Amino acid sequence: MKAIKIIRAFILICACVCVCACSSNEDEQPETQLSDISGVWIEYAYLCSGGYFVDISGDENMRYEFERPNKFTKYTIDKTMFKDVYTQGEWTFDAKKGVAYVTEPRGWNLEIRFTFLPVEDGEYKARLDIKGKTNTSSSIVKVKRISQ
Repeated sequence: MKAIKIIRAFILICACVCVCACSSNEDEQPETQLSDISGVWIEYAYLCSGGYFVDISGDENMRYEFERPNKFTKYTIDKTMFKDVYTQGEWTFDAKKGVAYVTEPRGWNLEIRFTFLPVEDGEYKARLDIKGKTNTSSSIVKVKRISQ
């Protein structure tokens, strides 16, 4: 009889431990983690000198294309569908650091840190901290992926 009570108590304790270990708010809503940044990302906001993001939604905004296997293009498309290329190069992505490294032929290399934002209506969004050789080639923008 005493052995049965000990076994029941042991089973009850194991069940409690399993329930507590399996329920967590972090498990319910995982943070967006992408290891594949390929596709076209379009700017929809930029960080201004006042420290807040300014909405710039529109079709003529800067686009960042990470084409497989490693071609990078930064460009705009105007109303006449003219593609104005600002930068081209090759990219690699360090998924652990969340950083894309762009090597540009003229040496104007970029380091683009991705901070992925929550997925809304199936849209992938990210904050890009872009570091270039100079302050004018560096910026912080918000982008959304428009194609993969």
